[in-house]
Amino acid sequence: MRMDILRTAGARIAARTVRDGECLRWTGAKNQFGYGRIGVGFRNEGTKDWMYVHRVAWILANGPIPEGLVIDHLCRVPDCANVDHMEVVTRQENTLRGNTIPAANAAKTHCPRCGGDYTSRVTKATGRTHRYCKPCFQKISRDYGRAKYVRVADRVTA
Repeated sequence: MRMDILRTAGARIAARTVRDGECLRWTGAKNQFGYGRIGVGFRNEGTKDWMYVHRVAWILANGPIPEGLVIDHLCRVPDCANVDHMEVVTRQENTLRGNTIPAANAAKTHCPRCGGDYTSRVTKATGRTHRYCKPCFQKISRDYGRAKYVRVADRVTA
């Protein structure tokens, strides 16, 4: 994106934000998650595009966002355009910092069923890491083995 186009968007951002405590809240268009959106470019040139307000503010203040990284709102206000409240992090780090189900699960250290410690175990099929409580995992494995044995035994006697 050309910097001259972003500068005009920056002027519009300054005109459409209001101070709310420490945050600069965007009062314009927002998506369904509350993130501010702004049109950048020119429709008659075919360069019109929509960008998130916080990304435009970051680019104008600090330069381009590095490849593979995202902007994290430290204040947890999605329509905040204050670059002092933003940090460039990986997508995973952004998810784990948020108020989300994956973040809540990652923060758990003990099994809610039996209270055992979580251990890390890598599955062979996908290479993805899943956390299991060792006692519960052993019980599931035992129960599966018994059920499989019963099914085989039923086939033999039938």
